[in-house]
Amino acid sequence: MSNQPRPAGGAAVPFQRGGKRLLPVFLAVCATAVVSLAGGLAAGPTFTLVGLCFTGLLAVFLCLVVRENVAAQRLVEERTQELVAMQQKLLRQERLSALGRFAGSIAHELRNPLAAIQNATYLLNIELERQLSARATQHLKVINQEIERSNRIITSLLDFAQGRPATPEPVSIVEILTDALELAAIPTGIRVELSVPEDMPKVLVDGAQMVQVFLNILVNARQALAGSGRILIGAERLNRSVRVAVTDTGPGILPEHASRLFEPMFSTKPFGVGLGLAVCKSFVEANHGTIAIESDAGRGTTVTITLPASSA
Repeated sequence: MSNQPRPAGGAAVPFQRGGKRLLPVFLAVCATAVVSLAGGLAAGPTFTLVGLCFTGLLAVFLCLVVRENVAAQRLVEERTQELVAMQQKLLRQERLSALGRFAGSIAHELRNPLAAIQNATYLLNIELERQLSARATQHLKVINQEIERSNRIITSLLDFAQGRPATPEPVSIVEILTDALELAAIPTGIRVELSVPEDMPKVLVDGAQMVQVFLNILVNARQALAGSGRILIGAERLNRSVRVAVTDTGPGILPEHASRLFEPMFSTKPFGVGLGLAVCKSFVEANHGTIAIESDAGRGTTVTITLPASSA
């Protein structure tokens, strides 16, 4: 068996293939050049000129060898990058598979007791409304809020793990944004500025999935602003698509976190699950769109989503 090294992915290096073909030529040129130079030194300027010509050929050959070697190194780097990307994809698929099994097993077990708790707090609030102190009423409100948050986490787990297919249809981007804003419950201390041209075409997407996408983004912006600041929402028409940008004036994202924002189970929040942006990316790509995040620490964050425009 050959002991020659092979690059990532099992592809033969071009220099190894080409080197075998050119080696006899290389040896012949070297031998001829040596003989010619030696003869030239003994026989005079004519042979010396011939020897120099062969030396020039040797230099050209060496240049070709170096060029093939550079190409081989480039191929090795490309194959290595492909291998790393494939490994990352396999790792993500393994995580999704484990998450799907986990989500399916806990969704039913958790939602039933959560529904019972929510019903109990509702009945307590109705029957004891006049007897409860303001503090007790506030505690019941907190319980309901946490139940809703828990249900959202379970829904995110299921949506992300099951990968529900999109059912695209023409939808107004204004309707999507308006529904998401209502669900996001932006406090009065945060000013929301929505700017969408009147002639904006509809987008060809799954409306429910896109409402969830913009809801997740708006909730992230609301949490980043911590009660005060601005959220700017703008839309523009491109050739065959619509681009929507959501910008907040919050503290921004640290550079070391930027590459992991769409990674499942990664979160910078103390009580975050790390599925919000992962769900966004999954839904946007299922609707043949793109999503990107730009952020400067201390200057806010912009999430840009591009969606296919409807021809209807």
